[in-house]
Amino acid sequence: MPSAAPSLTPDTVHLEKDVQLVYLCTLRTAANESCRDMNNIKYASGNSNADHHLTPFQIFLCKLAQICDTRRGGDTITAMVALKGTEGTKGPTYLFASNNRKEVELHGMKELLVDLLSDVRNLGNLADKALQRHVLWRVLEFGFDRVESHIRHLLDAIAGCIEKCSQRGEASGSSTIMQLRQLEERAKFPCDMSGDNAKSKFLSDCSLLLKAIQSAKESNFGKTIEDRARDEDPDASLPWRELRHHLGRLHSYRQAADSIVNVAKDRPEMVTNFTIDYISSSKQVKLPMPRPSPSPPDLIQDAFPDLIIDDYECELDDLREHGLDRNIRVQLYLHQKMKRLVHCEVLLHDYLVRQKVDKPTKFWNDSMFIATSKPPCRLCDYYFKAADNNFQVQSSHGNTYPRWRLPDINKEEGAEAVERQQELLEEIVEQLELDTLKLLKEKEAQWKRWDSATGWRTAQSVAPGPAGLGRGYAASSSGSPESVLGPSDGNGRSSSPADGSDYSDVGVAL
Repeated sequence: MPSAAPSLTPDTVHLEKDVQLVYLCTLRTAANESCRDMNNIKYASGNSNADHHLTPFQIFLCKLAQICDTRRGGDTITAMVALKGTEGTKGPTYLFASNNRKEVELHGMKELLVDLLSDVRNLGNLADKALQRHVLWRVLEFGFDRVESHIRHLLDAIAGCIEKCSQRGEASGSSTIMQLRQLEERAKFPCDMSGDNAKSKFLSDCSLLLKAIQSAKESNFGKTIEDRARDEDPDASLPWRELRHHLGRLHSYRQAADSIVNVAKDRPEMVTNFTIDYISSSKQVKLPMPRPSPSPPDLIQDAFPDLIIDDYECELDDLREHGLDRNIRVQLYLHQKMKRLVHCEVLLHDYLVRQKVDKPTKFWNDSMFIATSKPPCRLCDYYFKAADNNFQVQSSHGNTYPRWRLPDINKEEGAEAVERQQELLEEIVEQLELDTLKLLKEKEAQWKRWDSATGWRTAQSVAPGPAGLGRGYAASSSGSPESVLGPSDGNGRSSSPADGSDYSDVGVAL
């Protein structure tokens, strides 16, 4: 098992910039909340088509990564690459990293992946439906905690949609309400895996639910969900957007199973003579923040130390009328005892670069693609844009997280390494300054309710995508309507309440 950063210790040289980065993230999140209130936005989810042109190979890697992301929250978010075999092995080496997992958990996840891919290889002579069922059940079993949560929220969303139908004056026997009731009935089953019989029943019931979701997607009911999720009245559209999201999340499990089976059939070398390994998660490091916490005006000034904030008083006053100062105080309270970590895609990239695995010839299919179980955050997006390499990542979901940090520096690397990282941090801070100022000026919420990519899109909702993959570098779009690997203007994502963005046939996150 490789180590991500042996004998590395956090460096405090960048403390001032690190604090500024936290303040910028705090301000950006608070300003987004105020912009949402100002524009009466209750739900936004960015652009669904940005990753429409991932290759089957890249989608397969994303599916493997999402299978590793087994718990809600950020700890098990996973990044993965496929390397060419070493020491004479002909199959790929799958290398993964997770945000915050213990060694025993990483090893357990490795064993689960080995078992899954071995099953796919050994059962390759099964009929397609039997193999798909076997793989789907394994995937659902891995993700039980998430599946149970999505089913619970799906039932809540269905109830909300039925209520909205009644408020529209629809009869209880209307086609839409009847279809909602049928879906509700299909989703009402015990989420219990405490014994063999209970587990088999849960997996069977869940498979039937996924079939019902697939049928809904392909029917007029899918178009109804789309249309009502795009209602200009945010109160009316909210439960339909929630419904669409959780249907998509559940449908993504079927997509994951199908992708794995298809790759095994079409490219059996991907599941033959393979090896799987992982790198250790980074240590969580406490960032010493100034005490007492700054007032909202002081935080804004500290977020832009080289700026005359008075020049933006009009913009700030508009947002203050919609709770900006209150939102800042809430964010400061939530992160007053914050420990930061290296996000898994950055951790994996840093490890590969340190090991000089940074040329296409080192990667399976010559693809320097870092797959992730969820799209990268805005700061990871900045990181990959600033990095001098050809690594590829998905489009960013555009959200920011104050707990984000750069990888540790080995003190033995010397002043040159410290200087390089200082420059990288300054680039990231500068880009976040620019994008946050843009947000303050334009007051268009750049925010996504769910940071995963929803795995369901009806035929009616698919927009034409770009013809090619662009230049194929890590400078992926932060939510622009371009290809995942295409160029970006770096201005981030502007979400609207009726963007139809929760459907994605990529479905790269659970």
